[in-house]
Amino acid sequence: MTMEGQPRHSGTSTPRGSLQTLLELALGHQRLGIALGVATDDAVLDAAIHGGTITRPVRIGCIAKALTATLVAIAASEGRLCLDAPIGAYLPPARIPAKMSGAARAICVYHLLNHTSGLDHSRLAGLPRSADGRIDARALLTDLAQSGSIAPPGRLYGYSNVGPWLAAAILETVYRRTYAELLERLLFAPLGIAALSRPEAKRLCPAQGGDLRLSATDLLRIGRWYLDGDPARPGLHAHLRALYTRHAVPLPRLPLGGVQAYPGWVDYGNSFGQVGFGDDGAGLLRFLPTERTVIAIAAANPQLVHAALATVLRPLLADFRSVCRLHLLTATEWAAIDPAVYLGVYANARYRLSISLAASGLLQVAVHSRQSGTAGVDAGPAPYLLRRLRAARNDVFLPEQPEPEVCPVLVFSEPADGGFRYLSTRVHQFVRADGDEQ
Repeated sequence: MTMEGQPRHSGTSTPRGSLQTLLELALGHQRLGIALGVATDDAVLDAAIHGGTITRPVRIGCIAKALTATLVAIAASEGRLCLDAPIGAYLPPARIPAKMSGAARAICVYHLLNHTSGLDHSRLAGLPRSADGRIDARALLTDLAQSGSIAPPGRLYGYSNVGPWLAAAILETVYRRTYAELLERLLFAPLGIAALSRPEAKRLCPAQGGDLRLSATDLLRIGRWYLDGDPARPGLHAHLRALYTRHAVPLPRLPLGGVQAYPGWVDYGNSFGQVGFGDDGAGLLRFLPTERTVIAIAAANPQLVHAALATVLRPLLADFRSVCRLHLLTATEWAAIDPAVYLGVYANARYRLSISLAASGLLQVAVHSRQSGTAGVDAGPAPYLLRRLRAARNDVFLPEQPEPEVCPVLVFSEPADGGFRYLSTRVHQFVRADGDEQ
């Protein structure tokens, strides 16, 4: 299809048949809304719909993180900021609380975008805004100051919303415009994307999208723009490319994971991209740079994105990992490991996790809440949650019973002194704190 949704064929197609045929085979008679397309820098090669349209917008969730990084690249191309500069260079001193002055000098802009700022975000309730709708940077930094840091900048990967929030606050400061105005002026309007003219686009989130909805057509436009560059802004392409070639941080091998994280993007091996799940939709944008190809999906729910990746698009993605399974250790494999290296207490400002050995020989995690506003004091000796853990390869553990709020998965990192220094759970990050009261 063309960008306007009309059929177009270029002689290149997806392996084993057209996208439409593959999609119909994968989903059968289910009338579920999904649209996907594959494009190069000069043509849309193939597209397909199933119970929807190629121009139907959906909430794009965390793809907003990539859009925020894109705005940072545009600002860098205009000389307004630099990825390698400390965030304190772009925020007025009056907005930086005294407790955050050291962090503002140490944390660089790219740390915000590749999730390695080291800031403890466990007590953040949401994104504070001022009366004019802009991000209240001082309120956000004040809230962060109450919790401090888990790790020095660049040392620990911790996926969260706080980095894009702070990056958006910097953008609003250097441009003196709201985040929504910047998206429209710098990205959407030049690409002919009418996302913010839709009546439902009331409030945007630089990390989770908020009310932002994009279609598969919109995502393909953004992807092709990444491949083509912008003739009106000849210096921009190098800054866009820097987002997926510099400042990489390795990722643990997890389902829906990748190999490395870059500012705003995830590297999957031979492709990079971002996936996002909203309240009533899901999207995916994936690039294959060596083939100069873009893949975009806009769907009614996350399950359809996973289904399309696992069936229709799998032939295109040699690095397909979205349904990878963890290798759980057998009893024999676990018996060969010394569990003592994992035992201990790991804490952030909101929770304390105690890792111990259960009578069964498996590890178990006890989760304690901490008193509000008092990072070093626990609410009580009894844990409010206790889960046994199953071990997988690469120091990864899964609770035997699902626990999505605090520890859906546990990943230990940075061996030190016969144990590990950090523990991440996808939702929160923790630092070893065996000196805490048990």
